[in-house]
Order: sequence, then C-alpha cells, then structure tokens
Amino acid sequence: MTTERAADTVAARAWDQQSVWSQAADRAKTAIERARTWSLVLGLAAAVLGTAASQVMTAQSMLGKALAFGAASATGLIPLVSRHAGPAAVRDWTGLRVTSEAMKREIHMWLAGVTPYRGPDARAVLAQRLKDVRQDAAHLVPATLGITPAVRRLPAVSDVDTYIECCLTPQIGGYYLARARTMGRRLALVRGTELALGVTGVLLGALAGAFAVEQAAAWVAVATTAGAAVGAHGLAANYAYQQARFASTAAALEDTVERHRETGEHTDPATEDALVARCERLISALNDSWMTKWTSQ
Repeated sequence: MTTERAADTVAARAWDQQSVWSQAADRAKTAIERARTWSLVLGLAAAVLGTAASQVMTAQSMLGKALAFGAASATGLIPLVSRHAGPAAVRDWTGLRVTSEAMKREIHMWLAGVTPYRGPDARAVLAQRLKDVRQDAAHLVPATLGITPAVRRLPAVSDVDTYIECCLTPQIGGYYLARARTMGRRLALVRGTELALGVTGVLLGALAGAFAVEQAAAWVAVATTAGAAVGAHGLAANYAYQQARFASTAAALEDTVERHRETGEHTDPATEDALVARCERLISALNDSWMTKWTSQ
C-alpha cells in the first residue's frame, strides 16, 4: 500500500501542481514586498530631494530645478508602484498560498494513510478533494500559467512516524522557525532605522535652535517624515505579527509531536488520525490568519 500510494499518478500530478501554486504564491509575495519597498524608497527620495531643492534653488537654479524635478517624479511614481501592493494583490497572494498549502495537506494525509484516506475508496476521495481545492481557486489559475513544476519526488511518507520525520520536523525548523528569525531581523532593522531617524531629527532640531542654523531646521521635517514612513512600512509588512505567528505555530507543532512521542511508537488509528488532524489544523490556522490579517488592512 505504501509503495502504491507513493507511485500514485493522482498524487504525483497533484504534487507537481502544488509546486506550481507554491511558486506562484512566492512570486506574488515577492512582487508585493518589492512594491512596498520601492514605495518607501520613492517617498524618502521625494522628501530628501524636495528639501534639497528648496535650499539650493536660490544659489544654483539649475541644480535646484533638477532636484525639484526628481522630487516631483518620485512623488508621481508612488501611486503607480504601490498599486502592485494593494488589496487585490494581497488577496491573490494569500489565495495562492492557501491553495498551495491545501494541496500539500491532502497529499501528506494521503501518503500517511490517515482519515479520510483509510478506506478502499481513498484514491477517489483524494481526486475529489484535490478537485474541490482547484475549483475554489479557479479565479487564480492565470497567476500559475507559464510556471514549471520543480523537479522533486513525493515526500518519503508511509505512516505517521515518517509524516513527522519527513514533513513536520523539516517544516518546523526549516520554515517556521527560520521565517520567525527572518521576520525578527527585519523588525529589528525597521525599529533601529526608525530610532536613528528620530534621534537625527532631535539633533537637527537642537542644532537649529541652539545655533540658529536655518538649513538644519528644514531637515528636521525630513527626518521625522522618514522615520514615520519607515515605521508605517514595518506595520504594513506585519513583521511583528509574522514573527509571532511563525514562532507560535512552530512551538505548537513541536509540543504536539513531543506529546505523541511520549505516548510511545505504537498508537491506534484514531490516535494517529487525531495527531495528523491537529498538526494540519495548526498549519491551516496559520494560513487562515494570513488571509484574515492581510485582507483586513
């Protein structure tokens, strides 16, 4: 049965399709992150160039005009770029990711041989559930066109123990904890930059007040605006939320696996079903939280 399931054509095709949907989700998220980053850069550039233009316009007219042109151009590009990180783009990305994870869940449960894939009609159940997943995401199919499936084998899963070994353990350490660390670094960078810009604004204000340096006063607003923009970027990217959700999901999965191991290797089918169902619910809850959090912004 194990060999038959690992060689099943329905599962193999679904595994290829899952690769395509996963890549499409990655592309969509990368496009959103790129758009947000460029929107931030353009906003900062507009503030810096605009202030610089006002300060040199009198002494160097051509330079001042060039800087003013750059500031206006940067300002005009912001709505064009940010459109690619709007609600529709976020909705498509989360939909692609949820679909990819739903396919992965069904394949993992099929290979592990847990409910609803224990009976003689398991193959038909797999085909129908995969069909339902694809139908629910039919409107997102254009985003997957032109993507080639990654060359990879089905996971070496044959029961609940290999499900833990080949699916859960690598996912906990290689994805959830790794992503939590990445989000933590990004959050630290945002907060550090925001603090540095805030301190710079305070120092420029003190310089302007104590020594009557008018040019320094003009840059106070730039530093303050830049700090607020960086902070807003961090909020929009949900770095803190992502760090917490990735870390909590990893901890919950680790706790579930540890409790299973403490009970011994031999468990009854109902216990195995409950274990896999709980793990997949934790993963699904994370994906559902992305959908809720991102689309509610």
